[in-house]
Amino acid sequence: MPDLVAAADHIVAQKAQLSSIDDLTRVIGRLTRLRGRGAARDALAQVDGWAESAPESLVRVAMAASGLPRPDVNVPLYTSSGEFVARPDLRFPHHRVCVEYEGDGHRTSQRQWRIDITRTRRLEDHGERVFRMSALNLRNLGRALDDMAGVLRSRSRSRPLRALIAVPEVRGLPPIVAEAVVQSLRATDPARFSR
Repeated sequence: MPDLVAAADHIVAQKAQLSSIDDLTRVIGRLTRLRGRGAARDALAQVDGWAESAPESLVRVAMAASGLPRPDVNVPLYTSSGEFVARPDLRFPHHRVCVEYEGDGHRTSQRQWRIDITRTRRLEDHGERVFRMSALNLRNLGRALDDMAGVLRSRSRSRPLRALIAVPEVRGLPPIVAEAVVQSLRATDPARFSR
């Protein structure tokens, strides 16, 4: 089923927008003789449309199957002053743990590698713990999830001082538009940004 979720996530992803979850649900509902229809319905229940790669979807599904809390997916994070910090692949907001899946392009592209280092440092400077994953972790996902569960347990006991504010309303917007929306939200809902 994880592969079905990854495929459906791609189909409904904000970047691709090939279809919607509602459309896929209707199609599966009409195909009464479809072999694997139940598995397809179960997979659709786990689709969120915000994952930007199959590995992100696979990791998220494995997290759910292992009993880990449901992470936020690609939600931009801002400081209380409205400064953009990062948009981690997956994040456990109550634990302040981010999960970044880094495919081979993150290693072979010098530009991407530098961006990743800067993003990790910015997140850690704001009290987030960054859990980095690669294809090797997908081959031994059970171990990676055990390690992640340990990190979540350790982070549930201590709270860093500076909290970042998740702003899901700006997912998928161009940076300049997202910045304007965040500043507007800061003006209309100052309590949200006064952490």
